[in-house]
Amino acid sequence: MWKLHLTHRASLVVTLVALVALVALVTVGAACGSVDDQADLADRPSASSTSSSSSAESDDATEEPTFVAVDIDWGDSPTSLPSGTTAVVLRNEGETEHSLVFEGTALRLVAAAGEERSGEVELEAGVLYFFCDIPGHEDAGMHGELTVE
Repeated sequence: MWKLHLTHRASLVVTLVALVALVALVTVGAACGSVDDQADLADRPSASSTSSSSSAESDDATEEPTFVAVDIDWGDSPTSLPSGTTAVVLRNEGETEHSLVFEGTALRLVAAAGEERSGEVELEAGVLYFFCDIPGHEDAGMHGELTVE
């Protein structure tokens, strides 16, 4: 009888250890994003007019609406943009990669930490939702709305 009780206790311990390990794996996997999320990002089209800005171009970029990404939030960003073809800039002042996506458009700018990217987008008057589509960033608060006039 003593042996049976010990075996039952041992099986409970093994089950508990397995459960803790499973929870740890799920937590780490969710924090890192899945391979499918990364593959989806690689397949998503980026704006064909994206470019890296040099210091010589920085003076001209100040005239373009600039969306400043920081970890994990939008810093200075426009509250309105003109309708029609509009040039925009993504400046990443964060420590990780960020993107700028305007809902309903093909524009997707991606900038590594410390980089700046620019592109053009065709906008219609109304309210426009923008966000960072790097896995987990939008859910963490990297999104906003602006008015297209």
